[in-house]
Amino acid sequence: MTMEQELKQYESEGKYSMDQFRDEIAELAARAVKEHSDGNFFIQGTHEPNSHFDVSQLTEEDWDIWKKIKEGTITIEEFRSYADGVLSLDEHDGATESRVIFSKVASNRATVAIVRRVLPKKEK
Repeated sequence: MTMEQELKQYESEGKYSMDQFRDEIAELAARAVKEHSDGNFFIQGTHEPNSHFDVSQLTEEDWDIWKKIKEGTITIEEFRSYADGVLSLDEHDGATESRVIFSKVASNRATVAIVRRVLPKKEK
């Protein structure tokens, strides 16, 4: 199934849509800026919010990786492949800057999801 078909299926079933994804990331960014909790949403080396972050620039590829992170099914290989592609983009190109910023945020979340799945839980 192509990502486009998957998007239509999710939307028709009332599941997690691209618009919901973008809304979620916009909310995450706003909260991070307000609480100063994630430096990826700031201009590097400052406490100045990066006003160039635009969720409308996020793509289906970003949406797909975020779904896997949220589901806890992301693998190291999947994330590495995604990150290699995105991080090869020019961070200072207005058309790709938001994707690079998002990939850094996603990297933190993917690490947590992978560790939770791979490491055994401690018994109390």
